Parts: sequence; structure tokens; C-alpha cells
Amino acid sequence: MRKVSLARMIFNGFVSISLPFTALAAEPPSCPRADGKLTADALKTVVITQKDHSTVFDGDRFSLSLTLQSILATAFTPKTGSPIPVEQQKALASSHTEQLALLTSLIRSFRNLDRSSNGVTNNATFRLHEAELEPEALLASMKPVGLFNRFDLAPANWSYCGEHRVVYAMGTGTNRMFLIFEAAVDNPDPTNAEIGCQRIAEFWGGLQSKPEGELPDALRSFYYDGELGDGKPPITPVLHNQHFGVPFGQVRGNLFLTQPEGPGVIPWMLREWRTFPSAQSVTTLVPDTVKSNPNPELYNDDPINLAGNGRDQGFVDLRAEFQDKFVVSHVRELIDVDLEAALQGRKPTGDELFNQLSAAFDDKFNDFESVSQGSADVVRGSSSLISRIDHELMKYKLPTGWTLTPEHILARAEALSCAGCHNLTQGKEIAPQADIKWPNALAFTHINEKAELSEALVNSFLPARCDNLQRFLRRTEPTVALSEPSSEVRTPALAKTRLSVTTFENAITDAETSTALSELASDIQTARQQDSVTAGAFRRFRRTH
Repeated sequence: MRKVSLARMIFNGFVSISLPFTALAAEPPSCPRADGKLTADALKTVVITQKDHSTVFDGDRFSLSLTLQSILATAFTPKTGSPIPVEQQKALASSHTEQLALLTSLIRSFRNLDRSSNGVTNNATFRLHEAELEPEALLASMKPVGLFNRFDLAPANWSYCGEHRVVYAMGTGTNRMFLIFEAAVDNPDPTNAEIGCQRIAEFWGGLQSKPEGELPDALRSFYYDGELGDGKPPITPVLHNQHFGVPFGQVRGNLFLTQPEGPGVIPWMLREWRTFPSAQSVTTLVPDTVKSNPNPELYNDDPINLAGNGRDQGFVDLRAEFQDKFVVSHVRELIDVDLEAALQGRKPTGDELFNQLSAAFDDKFNDFESVSQGSADVVRGSSSLISRIDHELMKYKLPTGWTLTPEHILARAEALSCAGCHNLTQGKEIAPQADIKWPNALAFTHINEKAELSEALVNSFLPARCDNLQRFLRRTEPTVALSEPSSEVRTPALAKTRLSVTTFENAITDAETSTALSELASDIQTARQQDSVTAGAFRRFRRTH
């Protein structure tokens, strides 16, 4: 009879749900603070910035070229029967030319605007100056500004150990661009659920006491070689092709190239891509939906311009379905923190709301872009939706003296989007308490070109991530016996995706390659859809920020 942790049982439905690594309000912080902010050593366990740790980024240690080289090299499969030696094949597959080709696939997405999700057309907006980018200039201009530990984004089934990110930036003022490589790192020991991810957590936790001079080699080895410095075999490197969309993980862009028109003409926008092979390249960057980002038009009843984005009746039909699901499911999800507090006879704190708010938005409702400037993506509910939210709220026993309104709920939903968290929701009330307003970003970003961090990160998000990491590391969970063996955490959808990758790599004829790519695309979509509604290890549902 196999022993499994209580946390694992909780998330498999055997026990009423309770997040194992999220503290009750009464539990004191796990990470040391100074003036309410993490100490410098504690901060190292969740973020490494170029401003505070410049030697980590010296030379080409985390250059964009090196990162693209790693992604390409790990996507490469030797061709049998080739007269070219394997090592030379690999070098050519990740060469400077191929790095430019990979960036070119991203740049083309700014002018190739056709987009569809679940059979519904919803084309992208033309981005003139991003479409005009030269890949050589982009490769040279993008500089690394930060490494982020997002262990807190691990799913409850622990199929991967959260995300581990590298942020690149270029430009200044009103002509700027960021690329964020968000690697969903495979669980190194998938048969052991959360224990399988412990080595990765220990790596980040160990940075707190690591001397500054040891940080550069330790972090580079982790990201590019999978070395954790614990004397055990390496894991799959962070910057591996499969961690950026095969099937989990992604690359995101924060876009603000506006010259010469200026910021009033071309708005600040966020987009998302994932890696995917083609018959000609070992991997490409293909556009994907922006997660936790339902199209804002689905909330209201304004006329939908079908001609504007190549939309059809299928997009119009999503509105009624989305609003029904929002009332029936998402209102409950968006007040989960309040209800947990009510059970404890108290009101939720601002930090609890800022860090634990979540909702399981179905990917078919997500847009392909998130506009964080102007009013286009401000969440405005129709009068009918507002009335229905108000009626739904009456069903729940909230904390005494804690009257939530539909406006609070819509602000919370907006805050979960990229545009909301980066700009639109800052300063908005998300609770019936004047001082609980969504925290401020840093002029559309949470880290800028100077590697400065936003108020939201410094005061709210980073301390909570650090606390979660430390509680995970020092947990003392009971174990209980199950009558049936527990399955490996590599979910069927994930396993099928990886099998489809092998099928593609072994394809010989053009017909076999075409069929394998089609099956792989379908398997990735299924796995990502399932993951988007899977509970998180540290919050009910996960979000990108």
C-alpha cells in the first residue's frame, strides 16, 4: 500500500480542499523583512535583478543569444543516416542563423494577424513597429534585467515545478519592448509529486546564504545545464525547448514600440507565444492566447464589430456562454479568499487578496492580446451581468460588515488579466475597505530597463512568494495510506504530448510529418486547456503574475 502526502490527497479530491502551503492570516511571515520589505538575502530566493546582482549577467551569461541557442539545441534531434556528425548537426541547428530565424518567427506574428481559438476567429491587431524589427538588431538590443523564481505557479498535481523566468528589455521612454521567457520546468521525479520538486525549491532557498561571488555560476548552471549544486544528477535545464510550450510554459511580450506616432496612437500591449516545431525548423515561436485574459468585450453588451478582427458569429456566441459561466463559476472563485476568511471569523487582508485572487477562466474565452493602455480592455459589465453578479453574491455568507459589489468582482477579474495587473486595475478598490486597492505597477511593467521593481512586487507579490517557498521547504506533512496506488503526476495529456513529439521526430515522409504536427498541436492544446483549470499548489487557480 503506497503512502502519499495529505496535500496530494487534498488535490485529488479525497479530502475537502485546503491549500497546504498557504498560511492562515494568523501565521507569521516565513521570510525576514526590514521595513515591511524582504531583506536583501531573502529577496534572492525569489528574484535576481541586474541592478542588485550585476555580475550574474556579466558578459553573455544570460544573453538572449545564449538563451535562444539553448532552446534550439534542446529542440534538436539528430538525423539518422546523415553524413554530418551529430555534434556538428546540433551546432548548426542552434547557430546564429537559426537564432535569427527563431526571432523572425516571432516578428512575423506582428503582421500575420490570423488567429483562432477552439475554432473561433479573433484576429490580432497589426503592430507596425514590432513588425518592422530586424532580428539581428533585436538580438543585439535585448538585455537581461532579471531572473524570477515562480515556484508558486506549480500545479496541484506537481507535473511541473512552477515557472522560472528570464526577463529581457530594450528601449526607453515611449519606445520600449520586453520579452519574458517563462519556463515551466518538468518535475524531475514525477512519481513523487511535490517531493519531486523539492530539489528545485532547495536550490532557490539556498541562494539566501550563498555568497555573491558564487551566484553567477550557480544560476547559469541551473538555467542552462540543469545543475542544482547538490551533488546529484542534473535535471532538465530550465531553458529547454519543451519548457516553453511543449506543452507548458510560454514566452510573453510587453510591447510599446510607438515612434514616431507616439503612445496615444499605438497602445501598450502584451502578447504570448509558445515554441512549436515545423517541417523546416527544429522550433518556432507561434502566437498563443494570453492566459487569464478573457476578451473584455465578453463582459458587456456593446455591439461587436465582426469585420474589425475577422470575427464571425462564433465569437458573438461566446458572450452569452461566458457571462453565464462567469456568474455560475467565476464569481464564487473570485470571492474564495473572502469566504475562507469568513469561516475564520475575520475579514481578508489586502495581501491575501492581492496574492490569492484567482479564477479558472476557460482558454476559449482568452484574447490573443491584452491592451494595457486606454479604455479598450477595461472590464465593463453589461447591466444584465451586473444585476446577475449582485444576485449571485447574495447567496454567500461573507465576513460581517463586508459587502462586496459587482464592481469589486469585475475589478478583481480585470486585475487577473495582464493589462489589469500592469496598469488598468492599479488603484482600484477590490474590497469594501478604502485601503484595499490593487497595488501599483511600474509604468506598465513590474521590472523596467533599469532592473527596478514595481511597488506591487516589492510590497506584496515577492514577500508572499518567498513565504510560500519557505513554508514548502520546512513543511511537516502527515502521510496517509490510500487503498489504491496513486498515479504518476505526469498527466495523460502531458504524456501524450511528449509521445507526439517523438512521433514527429521519427517522421520520415512529408505526409508523416504533416500528420505528426497536426496531432502534436491538438495534444498541446488539450494539455494546456486542462492545465489552465487545474488547481494550484499555492492558490486555488494560478495566474501569470
